[in-house]
Amino acid sequence: MELPEDKNFHSLMSEHAKQIIKYLIQKSITFSILCNVKKIQFNPLLPILKELPELSFFVLVGYTFESIEIRENILCFEAGFGQDNEGSFVDVPFDSIVQITLCTSQESLQSNIPEEILFINRLASFDAPPPLSEEINIQNSQGIQNSMQAFLQNPENQHLKNNSQKEMPYECKN
Repeated sequence: MELPEDKNFHSLMSEHAKQIIKYLIQKSITFSILCNVKKIQFNPLLPILKELPELSFFVLVGYTFESIEIRENILCFEAGFGQDNEGSFVDVPFDSIVQITLCTSQESLQSNIPEEILFINRLASFDAPPPLSEEINIQNSQGIQNSMQAFLQNPENQHLKNNSQKEMPYECKN
C-alpha cells in the first residue's frame, strides 16, 4: 500500500500537526501554516478569499494567535484579509496543513519567508485518501510472498527455507 492511500497514515500526520501546534500555543510561540485552501472554511467568505492560491500561508501572530482555538480535528482562528483587514473566522482541518514554520524575525513575518520549518506533510496537498479495500490487503499479502521468494533465492539464505514454510510469528497489519 502506498502512503498517500493509507488512511491511518493520514490520521497520524494530522495528529502530529495538532500536537505540534498545541505545543507552540502552550509555549506562546508564534508560527505560520501552509494549508490546502480547498479544505478550509471561512466565515464570512470574503470576495478576496476567492483569490487565494490553492496552497496559502497564514501567519499566526498578534490577535490572530490570541484568537486560536483547537477543536477535535480543526484549528480555528480569526484573521484579517486585504487592504482593509476584513475579518473572517478560519477553520483549518489539521489534515489540510502542509507545513508548520516558525517566523521569529520581523523580516520573515513581512516577507512570508519561513525561518525554521518544523513540520511538512505533503499528503495534505492531496484529496482525502480512499477507504481501505480488500484489494489493497490482497496486494500487500502478495508483496510479502514475493519478497520472501526473492529472499529465499539467495543461496546464503537456504538455511531459512524450512522456517519459511512455517507460519510467520507476526502479522503485518495495515
